[in-house]
Amino acid sequence: MKHYQTKLVLDGIRKGVISLADLSTKKSRRKSRKQFDLGALFGMPGSKLKKGVFSGFSTLVVITAMILVTFLAVPAPVLASTIAQSNWSGGVGTSLEDNQYLWSQNATPTSSQVSAGSSQQAAWCNTAHCNSSWPLRKAFYTYNQADGSTRVFSDYTKRLTLPYEVGMKSDFSDLRFTDASGVELDYYLNRVEDGVQAEVWVHLPSLGHHFSSYFVYFGNNGAVSQSTNSFFDHDDLENDSLAGFNDYQFCSSADVANSAITISAYCGITWGGFRDHTEGRVTEYDYKPDLSGVNCGSLGGNGASSAANYLITSVDGEEHSSVSFQWLDNGQCGIDTEYFIAAMDGPPGTNGHYPNQASEYHFKSSQYYRFRQVNHYNGGVDFYYSDDGGATYHEVVSYSPNNIPGQGSFFQLQADQFPASLRDVRSYNNEPSSGEAEYTHFGVIEYLNGRLGLLTSGIIDLNGRLYSSNVTFSTAGDGVAGIRVLSSNSSSDLQNAAAGPLIDCEVLQSGDPISDSNCVAQGDRYYVYQLLISETASHNFAVTGVNLEYLVDNDAPASVSNIVMRKDSGGPVVAEGGWFNSGAQSIGNGFPTGPYPSISWNSASDNAGGSGVLGYCLYVGTDQNANLSQTAGLITAQSAVNTNGECNYATSATAVDLEPLTGHGDFAENVTYYFKVQTIDAAGNLSATTSQSTFKVDKTYPQIGSSPFAPNGIINTKDFSVQFGSGPGAVVDNGGSGAAGWKYCIAELDVNTGNSDCALPSTHEWYGDGHTGAGFIDLNGITPFTESLLQGFTTTPADYPRILSDGYNSIIFAIIDNAGNFNVFNSVVVRTSTVPASSPQALQASPTSAQENNFAFTWSPPQTYQGPVGDIDYCYTINEPIASDIHNCVWTGKNITQLAAGPYATRQGVNTLYLMARDQTRNYSVANAVSVNFSATTIAPGAPSSLDVSDVSVRATSTWKLAMSWAPPTQPGSGIASYKILRSTDGVTYSEVGTTSDSNLSFIDAGLSQVTYSYQVKACDNAGNCGVASNTFSRKPTGRFSAPANLILGSGQPVVTDITTRKATIQWQTDRDSDSKIAIGTRPGEYAPDETGNSNQVASHSVNLTNLQPGTQYYYVAKWTDGDGNTGVSPEGTFTTAPAPSVGEVSAQNVGINSAMISFKTLNTASVKLNYGKSSDFGGVEKLNTSFESSDYSIPLTSLDDGTKYYYRFTLVDREGNEYEGNINSFTTTARPRISNIKREGIEGEPSSTQRFTWDTNTATSSGLIYSAQGEQQLEAIDSKLTLTHSLTLTGLKDTTTYGYVIRSRDSAGNTVTSERAEFTTALDTRPPKVTDVVVETAIRGSGTEARGQITVAWKTDEPSTSQVAFGQGQSGDYTGRTFEDGTMTTEHVVVISDLPTSSVYHVQAISHDVAQNEAQSENQSVVLGRASDNIFSVIFEALSKIFGLPAGKQV
Repeated sequence: MKHYQTKLVLDGIRKGVISLADLSTKKSRRKSRKQFDLGALFGMPGSKLKKGVFSGFSTLVVITAMILVTFLAVPAPVLASTIAQSNWSGGVGTSLEDNQYLWSQNATPTSSQVSAGSSQQAAWCNTAHCNSSWPLRKAFYTYNQADGSTRVFSDYTKRLTLPYEVGMKSDFSDLRFTDASGVELDYYLNRVEDGVQAEVWVHLPSLGHHFSSYFVYFGNNGAVSQSTNSFFDHDDLENDSLAGFNDYQFCSSADVANSAITISAYCGITWGGFRDHTEGRVTEYDYKPDLSGVNCGSLGGNGASSAANYLITSVDGEEHSSVSFQWLDNGQCGIDTEYFIAAMDGPPGTNGHYPNQASEYHFKSSQYYRFRQVNHYNGGVDFYYSDDGGATYHEVVSYSPNNIPGQGSFFQLQADQFPASLRDVRSYNNEPSSGEAEYTHFGVIEYLNGRLGLLTSGIIDLNGRLYSSNVTFSTAGDGVAGIRVLSSNSSSDLQNAAAGPLIDCEVLQSGDPISDSNCVAQGDRYYVYQLLISETASHNFAVTGVNLEYLVDNDAPASVSNIVMRKDSGGPVVAEGGWFNSGAQSIGNGFPTGPYPSISWNSASDNAGGSGVLGYCLYVGTDQNANLSQTAGLITAQSAVNTNGECNYATSATAVDLEPLTGHGDFAENVTYYFKVQTIDAAGNLSATTSQSTFKVDKTYPQIGSSPFAPNGIINTKDFSVQFGSGPGAVVDNGGSGAAGWKYCIAELDVNTGNSDCALPSTHEWYGDGHTGAGFIDLNGITPFTESLLQGFTTTPADYPRILSDGYNSIIFAIIDNAGNFNVFNSVVVRTSTVPASSPQALQASPTSAQENNFAFTWSPPQTYQGPVGDIDYCYTINEPIASDIHNCVWTGKNITQLAAGPYATRQGVNTLYLMARDQTRNYSVANAVSVNFSATTIAPGAPSSLDVSDVSVRATSTWKLAMSWAPPTQPGSGIASYKILRSTDGVTYSEVGTTSDSNLSFIDAGLSQVTYSYQVKACDNAGNCGVASNTFSRKPTGRFSAPANLILGSGQPVVTDITTRKATIQWQTDRDSDSKIAIGTRPGEYAPDETGNSNQVASHSVNLTNLQPGTQYYYVAKWTDGDGNTGVSPEGTFTTAPAPSVGEVSAQNVGINSAMISFKTLNTASVKLNYGKSSDFGGVEKLNTSFESSDYSIPLTSLDDGTKYYYRFTLVDREGNEYEGNINSFTTTARPRISNIKREGIEGEPSSTQRFTWDTNTATSSGLIYSAQGEQQLEAIDSKLTLTHSLTLTGLKDTTTYGYVIRSRDSAGNTVTSERAEFTTALDTRPPKVTDVVVETAIRGSGTEARGQITVAWKTDEPSTSQVAFGQGQSGDYTGRTFEDGTMTTEHVVVISDLPTSSVYHVQAISHDVAQNEAQSENQSVVLGRASDNIFSVIFEALSKIFGLPAGKQV
């Protein structure tokens, strides 16, 4: 951003700034032919042309350049922060720089001020209520913009807010109003804030098209108010009488008290006889209902009651514009019961308007609210409310069409269900038609017998877009001033618009922001101001200066980013180029229409220091290359931000909904739409690039050509699958977006109606991918189509809550396209039941007790079950309840209700059989199981013999197990059915660890630990009767390793850690304990004979290696040996010890006379020691801790001797404290400079005022000489060249004068040496100047007897001297004339001799005097003057061309 700032200084050229006030004068300023005071013209004294003579060659060159600048160009004003003007003397024109003005009326502009002219202002009031006793007035201009028509408003009530002015009475009772011709106007003081402001209603019999002028008079302290309400319909019910309107109709229950009329419920009152209203009509009233008797809570809370009161406003004799007030049933009853605006109805045959204010505007019934209804001239109604008695109004609703004002108007209040009070009713003509405008501007205060002048400035070109500015002006004398400002982006338009009074622009006061003007648009480039100068009868008032302070912004703001499209505000995100179904029709009742895009973007920023982001220009349409400064496309809404025409629609928000923005636009299908955003700043700059996003619309819902299918019959689970066919042609989408996927809904089927809640989208959810609900049929969580010919889902636990435990489930699929359009299948029904069968009946055992294990069982089917009885099967268990997961069930098979005789007893004594039924649904409940007991008593077998136990463990795998065998008993008892194996770890308590059949006489016990186990064996019959135990055998499983321990894979492999320059640690892990050893060497496979390690048996191994060499690669193997002597060896590994510390890039820098900086870089170094001294024995030391990484360091050395060689060396220390010495380096300190052999001498052939000084230094230094005469200012001669031998020459010294001096030299390091002070005295100058290079040229001007000649003589001297020429006629002889001696001391001389007779021979001699008055004379020169004709400038410049070699034929 550029801040263009223009400062126009009005009192001469200062600091390079040229005053506009002086430009016109300086352009025309000239001196006489004989003397040009160019020095005064350009602020450069000492360069003058006097008596036809130029003095000094250098001066002439400067003068020539100045003449070119002065006569050929005008400097442009310097850019600063303010445009200031105090000179208006340039006349009528457009150029502010030339102090011009566009237009004036009764104004007197000068070079220093603008005052009012001699003409008096418009005639003062002279009516019955206003005359010269009113000393002050102010004009105001009311603008009637009737949609570009020329319609004149009649019988118009103008609402005017009038601020208090100095001189007014504080109660505004001195106000008087007239039109421009002096006719007095009625007015009404509607609202007065003493000493602050008054709202005044002024009666205008007619209001013409565009601006009409009026006056308000004030300042008469003795005046009495003439306020009257006679010009509008009103009834303020003063004195509690109905005297305002001339036609009342009310019921007998109406009561007038406290300036209000109150009617009871089911009553009405009408005011009639209103005057005819041919303009827009405004009706105002205070309203308060009595809701103390309402039945609070009858609606269940937070609802709107149907009880209402009506206020009917008619503007044409019909009952139109009905406003309905309803009370709000929100539980807040009593004095604060609330009501709201429920509806507003238009004329018969029009739709009502329901602003839905139940949730937005609540009115308390405990206070009056003032309502305002505006019926526009050409139809349309606006409705407002005020909670501060009418001081401020808030719009509730605006709608059209409505009845147009006409004849027979009336106002009516109907109290249907609750009483109401009304007061201060007014009706008047005011608002023009909808879309028309009427507004007012004030002028400045005018004084009785004063004068008023206007002046419009020249055009101000800010060369950029203005965004911040203030205007100030200064005045002198008695009066007031104001200023109007007008802007445009066209200078020609501005010129045309400003050629007259700018009465449509607000008047600004000094210090006001220009943006306060209604005629200024931020971002405009061209401006004019108009001064209003109002002087008192003293006629001494003027504006003396105007300042415009401003900032402009020509730089574009940043573009917006991250455009995000959603389906409705807060809805799912739609990808770039995605689809919407905006305006798509619903497929059925309750399903919504398609949402419109809701689009957001990240806010943009303006350039640094810029005017700030104003908003965002928008476009919606099909034009990919749309220009946002020319069109908004389909956007029909009124721009939310005023961009001064830079774009058609803009908003300050960062999100918009396209539905209201486009007026519910009908988007075409399968067409690319572009949403474009361009940032606009407060100066009107648009971002360089337009951000955009695209979308398409598909409003056609997809078609389905298949039906879903699901499990038949009754199922007992909530896990099931439902599918539909999706082959070719099954799903068709004609809208263009393509089928996206599907969702499903599960709800209870009403068997009576055949419907389910899935048909009511507002009460049920739809589910998609992941079986999660999205609230409705949309693309959120949709299940996409797959390549399979069948689509569908299998229920998951997420679906269980939606599925009935016992009942009919309706399942519906919805097919959704990529735009969100959907269609639904016919429903499919799944019958589910999870209710189990009841208990089996009449369970019996036969026999119930026996010495032989042989029993039978019978039962009957359950009483309740699902499906046929023949589909029931039964589960039974012996001596253990049926498990909940029925894993221990023995199933009988379907339709079986008995168990044949068999050995069911599993133990001696009482046994139990458990029985449970399972029906066709496969539902069951262990709680419904039944049981029956039966007893068995049998003879036990004898003891097994020859028990033996063997160790069969595998030690390598830690698999510990024992094998046993035995012989059968000699006495089988009732028969042997099985053997039980018993185990003990203490030899006392045994537990069963396994069983074998009667034919298996061995057993392996695995999964043991390395402890001693004892075993026994028993023989058992089929009834569970077991005999005595066998012999006892004990053994501990041990095993043996035959291979070494294994390295543990991964982290167990050998790894080298803690590597330093001389140490390292090697660690590894084995899967069992072993000792630890390392074999190491410096070559692969070659290791030292001595191994390092320890004999501890461990699984985690660690060996520390020491005495290693830095920076060396080592090779190693790890070894370990277990307790059984098995040795393992790892693969060979390698590592390299850390390198020794190193130092590099060592240098001595910044070496001075007593200090130096040692810079270096270290690597792998913990610290350094720097030893230094004048020999290799050193003597000094500096220490520094360093980083182990490669790092740069510097160590300063101080207190050194100058010009001395120093030696230094680094000693490096590693992390373990080991030291390493480096190389020895050296440097030499700088020698301190010294001065010697100072000499002073004169120069042969030069005057005594010239002296040469020479000296030597020991080092290369600069040359300096400081000198002064006694009592005079010091001077200095300098030569910055560094050298060992020095020479400086002083010139222009005074004769016979004593000078003091010192020699000063400085070396390249800034070291300075100064000599002692010395003195010398100059001799008397007796040598005259040397005259050389004499050139004589002639020129002739005029012809005939008027011809005059001119001789120009130029020469040089070897010292500053004066300039004079002696001349005479003839080739030689006496010099009869001399020019005036020019005392300017110079070495280059030019003298012009003019006004000489022509056709003559002249001889001339150049004369110069030096400071000592030594005179030099040139040799005699002769010259012939011929005859010619030319002007003086041609003569001068032709001569100069010949003398100084300027191009021929060129004139300056």
